Amino acid sequence: MWTPIRYSATKTRTYPEMGGHDFTTLLGDGLELFAGAECVCWGFDWVQIHLCMHCGREGCQMGGYVHVRRARENVLFFPLFDELKERGQFICPPPFMESRGVLFYPPAEYAVLGQVVARLPAANTLEPLELRECARIAKWEVEHVLRGNLDPGTGGEAWDALTVCSPAMWDTFAKLMAQAWDSSEPAILTRLAHTDAEVIRLGAAPWPLLAIEGTRAHLLLSPDWLVANCYVEL
Repeated sequence: MWTPIRYSATKTRTYPEMGGHDFTTLLGDGLELFAGAECVCWGFDWVQIHLCMHCGREGCQMGGYVHVRRARENVLFFPLFDELKERGQFICPPPFMESRGVLFYPPAEYAVLGQVVARLPAANTLEPLELRECARIAKWEVEHVLRGNLDPGTGGEAWDALTVCSPAMWDTFAKLMAQAWDSSEPAILTRLAHTDAEVIRLGAAPWPLLAIEGTRAHLLLSPDWLVANCYVEL
């Protein structure tokens, strides 16, 4: 997961026969976050944030779809994980999520985004992030940022990197993923710095995926955020 720091924008206009309205492309840390920022149709479960530059209409071109959820006061943009299996490229996420992962906005940073994206919804109007979505985010981050595969049947870089760690810790991670996978319970995120948890780095993974607090092992959604209500007893 990442939070852009530097923004830049370019403005064009859609074709006159398509309304001739403003079309803003917003870059975050040099990557295209929004194409047609003022044209995004907020308020739906699926949101397309990369729109057709010719007309600015949702659905005219493939891809660029995300879910937008809140976790307490934080906001996350992430792929339509389950729908991807059925509809593929038609609803794939923006390209930056393949390399940089899920967008994560603490309150102050989301307020900054709201200054450059028209009609950005208030965080408290968004649907809550669910535990099952946390599990899918963790899987996506490993598979796409590490460019590997978490399926033990096919192996791959991510699998190899993780399974060279302590078998017990890998088993714990697998239990956490299984616990969260089908749960619609809202996720409770806690900043790691506000806990006494010890982070556990699994193999060569570039970020820790577990945090041990007392007798409990918690899923880490990022190096900074612990999922307080996704844990197993050790």
